Amino acid sequence: MPVVSPPVVSPPVVVVVAGPVVEDPPPPVVAPSLPLDASPPVVPPPDEAPPPVSVAAVPALAW
Repeated sequence: MPVVSPPVVSPPVVVVVAGPVVEDPPPPVVAPSLPLDASPPVVPPPDEAPPPVSVAAVPALAW
């Protein structure tokens, strides 16, 4: 009977280790997703970015 008690305690320990391991993998998966989505949006901005930059440069020169 006493021998069965120790084995039951072992399972709980394994569950605790699995918790942290599951959180580590998710971060890497989310990182790649953001870059892919960010890439497309970054391309369109360049067209509108130049105008704003020029306007900012004019005030700087005036000062």
